[in-house]
Amino acid sequence: MPTLNQVRNAVDNFVTNRWATVVARQENFRTNRGRYWQGLRTHTNCPAWSNAVDGSAAGDLLGTHPTDQFEDWLAVFPEWLAELLPACLQVTAYDGPAGQGWVLAVEVMHNGNKYRRVVNVGPETFRAHGWTAVTEPV
Repeated sequence: MPTLNQVRNAVDNFVTNRWATVVARQENFRTNRGRYWQGLRTHTNCPAWSNAVDGSAAGDLLGTHPTDQFEDWLAVFPEWLAELLPACLQVTAYDGPAGQGWVLAVEVMHNGNKYRRVVNVGPETFRAHGWTAVTEPV
């Protein structure tokens, strides 16, 4: 039965196990296009875990892309087509005064509550934060 800590660990392990590949593909994209790749949300609804259910789910939005970019998730991570993702993922690129970078945001539901973690790669370190509860506006 996955507790909140077990869910966070499962998501963290998913990210850790793929991190070298994600970074390498981002750097390759930047080398070839002069900017980092962006990935819209992987799921319409965040994978919903509970104390009784592993909420991992296939990404139903892996074929979407920003309007200024042709490459979607499957163009960059084709192996994820057949993979269950433990969380909703989103990659946002930035180009600020200190330089270019990108963030990976992961969101997951557990027992009806949403949690988010953000990892930053680049000069704007303030963008990163550990797991936090997300309260939705009413």
